[in-house]
Amino acid sequence: MWEFLNYLMNGIVSGSAYVMVALGLTLIFGILEILHFAHGEVYMLGAYFAWTILRVYDVNYLLAVFLSMVIAAVLGVVMEFLCFRPLRGKPLFLPLISAVGLSFFFTDAARILWSPNPEAISTGFNRSIVHIGEFYISQQRILMFTVAVASIVLLYLFIQKTFMGKAMRAASMDLEATALMGINIDVVVSVTFALGSALAAASGALLGPIFVLVPHMGTLVGLKAFVCVILGGFGDVRGTILAGFLIGLTESLTVGYVDSQLKDASTFAVLILVLLVRPSGLFGTKAGKFY
Repeated sequence: MWEFLNYLMNGIVSGSAYVMVALGLTLIFGILEILHFAHGEVYMLGAYFAWTILRVYDVNYLLAVFLSMVIAAVLGVVMEFLCFRPLRGKPLFLPLISAVGLSFFFTDAARILWSPNPEAISTGFNRSIVHIGEFYISQQRILMFTVAVASIVLLYLFIQKTFMGKAMRAASMDLEATALMGINIDVVVSVTFALGSALAAASGALLGPIFVLVPHMGTLVGLKAFVCVILGGFGDVRGTILAGFLIGLTESLTVGYVDSQLKDASTFAVLILVLLVRPSGLFGTKAGKFY
């Protein structure tokens, strides 16, 4: 019983990290219908940003997480302006190639700027363990889950209640019609990239103390985030959230009751099984629309 609860909680925490990365992909695809293959590297950079801020300035860990989100948001705006905006309206394979190039660039840049050797973020949260009976969980994992839930709620409120959120919803339905209504599409897209990048960076900064930091750490996480987006239905925020937690739980239970070496394989096995039954994803939302 206790063992199952431990695996269950680990899966929920992992799932919350995947959700935060995948939500950015969903928002970007919902508006521009591009596959941002460099998004996993933004997750990686968020972890390194937090590690650098803590090491150089010795500030509060939560402040370091926030600052890494701000830096990543600015980076997202710059990426959109330099690498994706000039390709808007062009064949879809061009922004795809641009994103793949960015992915390699960020990975190599991290290897040069920091180190190919593993690094670790040390925090008091990760050293503090909460236990009830034989159930154990670090405060870092609780923080990860709490921030993820708060991010989901705040993102929902932002999309539903604010003018910019409504503009993003309109753009996801019809980009050209939204522009004809007088809404500045460039601003909407920039805000979308900023939000998505900040969420990915937060996930990296929060998982950094749990795992080690390496330049290629974003590659697999990025692929799993894409699995969440595909499972949930392209552009479907609710489906992406559900898929993220499903993947996290699947991996954790596979590690606990099957074989730890099959952890990553289980993610793609779930993808194949779901697509065989529901090719449009769990919710089957039409691509390009999120609510």
